Amino acid sequence: MRKIFLKEWLLAFGSIVTIGGIAAWACAGDPLPEYGVSAFAPEAFVDSSYSPFFLSEQNYYQINYDVPAENRFRQENITEWNQYTGNKVSRQALERLLYTATPDNLDSLASREPDWAKWQSVEKDRAKKSLEYLRLAKRSEQYTNPPVADWWDQEKKPAFDSTTVTSFRNAWVKLLETEKDPFLQERCFFQVVRACFFQRDYPGALRYYQKRATDFHEGSLYYRTMSYAAGAAYKQKDFALSNYLYSRVFEGSMTLRIPAHYSFHPQEESDWNKTLSLCRNAREKTVLWQMLGIFYGDEYRSMREIYSLDPKSPKTDILLVRWINKFEQASKYFSTDDYRTMEGFDIPDSTRLKGIRQIADAGNTASPWLWQLVYGYGELLSHKPALAKTYIDRAASRAPATPLAQAQVRLLQVAVTLDNAAAITPQLEQQLLPQLKWLLSLQNSDLPSLRFEDLQLTIRRKIAGLYKRQGIPTKAECFNHEPAFFKDSVFVNNLEQFLNNPKANNYEAFCKIISSVSPEMIREYKAILATYRNDLPRAMSLMQTVEAKETFLYGNPFNGRINDCHDCDHQAKQKISYSKAGFLAALQEMEKQVSAGNDVFNNARLIGNAFYNITHFGNARKFYECRIIGQDIYVVEGIDSAYFATLTEMGYAEKYYRLAMEAANTPEQKAQITFLLAKCERNRWFLQEKEPPVDFIAWKGFRDLKEKYANTRYYQEVLRECGWFRTWAGKPPLASGNR
Repeated sequence: MRKIFLKEWLLAFGSIVTIGGIAAWACAGDPLPEYGVSAFAPEAFVDSSYSPFFLSEQNYYQINYDVPAENRFRQENITEWNQYTGNKVSRQALERLLYTATPDNLDSLASREPDWAKWQSVEKDRAKKSLEYLRLAKRSEQYTNPPVADWWDQEKKPAFDSTTVTSFRNAWVKLLETEKDPFLQERCFFQVVRACFFQRDYPGALRYYQKRATDFHEGSLYYRTMSYAAGAAYKQKDFALSNYLYSRVFEGSMTLRIPAHYSFHPQEESDWNKTLSLCRNAREKTVLWQMLGIFYGDEYRSMREIYSLDPKSPKTDILLVRWINKFEQASKYFSTDDYRTMEGFDIPDSTRLKGIRQIADAGNTASPWLWQLVYGYGELLSHKPALAKTYIDRAASRAPATPLAQAQVRLLQVAVTLDNAAAITPQLEQQLLPQLKWLLSLQNSDLPSLRFEDLQLTIRRKIAGLYKRQGIPTKAECFNHEPAFFKDSVFVNNLEQFLNNPKANNYEAFCKIISSVSPEMIREYKAILATYRNDLPRAMSLMQTVEAKETFLYGNPFNGRINDCHDCDHQAKQKISYSKAGFLAALQEMEKQVSAGNDVFNNARLIGNAFYNITHFGNARKFYECRIIGQDIYVVEGIDSAYFATLTEMGYAEKYYRLAMEAANTPEQKAQITFLLAKCERNRWFLQEKEPPVDFIAWKGFRDLKEKYANTRYYQEVLRECGWFRTWAGKPPLASGNR
């Protein structure tokens, strides 16, 4: 066993009469990811009191940190006092007396509580002693239960006052020796052990605990007292005794289970064996092995040890589900970049999987079906579906009837059915249909703990893969969207026909439901592609049939800036706002004017700007954003390879810029077109270079602008606005106010 050094953590206790235990303290920040890839819900099979110890990237499952809370035992304490008064004093009245009253106003507040006054009239002596106890507890609180300072306030932590703590300890010892009421006597016992601990008399804390512990029943306060004794043993480096006592707390108090676990620190194999020797029976040993498996992460060893002590022990359940959740992380069953596995589990533990099978086959555990299910799932993850089916089906017949457990079993059965299939036949389609509908319904299920998403996605991709191998790409696309599918116009047309088929059978109808694209999305996609082919009549015809035609572009797509500045264009006041359909109509009209020879320079220049702006480099990316191509693509690397050439091609922009150049009559016009062509040249260079060694080179457009049009006003504008050009032209940088 590797040596674990004690982590720095604080002893924290809340209210004076309620708290006795140890809690881990840490900085609480944003929640971390809960777990990696998983299709096995521990909540389905393990007692919920163990849920903080489910496998998680957080410190504790779903809560991350067990932050010390003043109210940890508040309700338990009120309940105990309520029972002590025979339910005569209300919980509300007790809460005020226990948690609101001060030592100075306790008596007056009690006299104003009708419930307390009525009980006091019947139980005068008990009520009097209760107030004496509470008064002393409240006065000693700040010394025997000091508040835990936040890490940023450690310098404000009050100095340790040994004299005062000792005086309160002596007062509690005296009261313990004279008090005869069992309820109050146990509380005095708790206060004595706690006062010794904070007096730093750790031997004294242990001595009082060991002397009187057997006098009290094993209830909430008993385990709070025991946790102080465990802490005292740890302070004396008696790790064996400390860990043994913490294991007793872990088993006996669900409220203190997390602090006990965090405080549990076996150091070496020798002290571990000594801890085991302190156990009074096999059950206590199973608790120790359970804690060790959780704390050190060697669930398999602990399971085997517990099994050898008591095959029927339920202590293995939490360890078994932790083990299979780790096995999931190492398995390649969910092998895709879309899954995020937890780190540290690189190799599936196939050898130990055989050990799981041995216990599953023996069938002598408290939950044999759980061992069968875990083993079957392990074989499924190991790509042995035939063997997996045998054990998963065997477990299904004996699994609990709870909705979550039944859903978990069914989820694995769907996966194993598919994994045993070599092809998707019409018969298998009908067999799978109810299961696939059920899988789809889980999106809105009332089983939040069921981990179905990863397996649902895997199942869809497996079905898609089988269809692709069978030469049925249309159904494959319905189950798993792939951009590459839309590169083939025949595939796209076939999918559109499939989705529009009014005579689809029930399975085909389901495929249409789960398809991530609709006929309308396909029409929009076709309209966008037609635009990039400069087939504007077809683009316009298709765009008019979709709702996206009313989507407005953020900037003016006909503007051509010296610097590409999308934010500038989007924030500028728009004299005309263009929707997708409106943009196409205007573009089509300009092309007609060019064909007719009307104002060719301006119309061709504007058309060139439009084709430039609907590329990734322009201000009208909104035009091509759709479900099929994608949305919010901010960097060129984010463009899928299926659409990369289309969205970065500037051929039509250059074509119309050249038409404008041919029609240009002045040096100013020619200078402007020269630089617009240089921008196209620049973009193409960046795409080819990927990671260019320099920011810019002497592009032809740069050279032509300087050599031919240096005397134009536009040339001066370029010098002011384009730093690359200014640097290349040998001009000093502009002062910030002149840029």
